[in-house]
Amino acid sequence: MFYLIFALNYLLLAPMHIGQIAEFHYSLDGDEVKMRFMIDQDEIKHFEFDNDCDFENLIALCTANYINENSTLVINHEALMFELESAHTDSGHLVVIQTAKFKSREVDHIYIKNDCFYSIDHHYRNRVVLDIDEFSGSYLLTNHKTEIWLE
Repeated sequence: MFYLIFALNYLLLAPMHIGQIAEFHYSLDGDEVKMRFMIDQDEIKHFEFDNDCDFENLIALCTANYINENSTLVINHEALMFELESAHTDSGHLVVIQTAKFKSREVDHIYIKNDCFYSIDHHYRNRVVLDIDEFSGSYLLTNHKTEIWLE
């Protein structure tokens, strides 16, 4: 009986973790687009990337490189090139901040393609949050829906 009560308490009171989802938050600040990427730190450590990056010692740089190789943000036909600005951990999540220069003044349309983590886990999901001029919203991308086109 003791074990049953213990097990029920553990299941009911243990923190819930959704898992298998990463968040890409894009925001515009003047002539710069900032991308704030967040993923569960335990998840990213268990992924096996197919590149030569020293993931154990350079987790932020390797993650930034992987994101840049597997995702694209295009604004007004201008493909943005992101560079690693900083990284830190927050409540068990790896947070990677990248920035890109943006030359245009007005935003007419946005195209996003994101293939991150689908080759590693077909059930993975990517949440894209936009805060770029009038383009604000949250979009869920999956292995079957990898692109967003907004006008």
